[in-house]
Amino acid sequence: MGYQGDVNIKPLTDQAAVDLAANILGEVVVFSIAVLVLLAEMRRSQQKEQAKEDVQNEKLISLQKQIHDLGLVVEQQSTQIRELSRRG
Repeated sequence: MGYQGDVNIKPLTDQAAVDLAANILGEVVVFSIAVLVLLAEMRRSQQKEQAKEDVQNEKLISLQKQIHDLGLVVEQQSTQIRELSRRG
């Protein structure tokens, strides 16, 4: 598969090896910082969405309680109306 002749690779000088390692290390650091920033932003976004959802759930629970309380008031008033109509 591919070229099958002798391949002559020249060894790197010490300075070239150090420069190459420094470049690779720099790229790894930059990439790592970018990944950390991305992960932090994703987490912040998820927390923000969770907070919105929690507020919506609290509103929903509050509305359900109000509906239940109003149902009790209507039932109580219906009972009072029946009692008053029997008396009158």
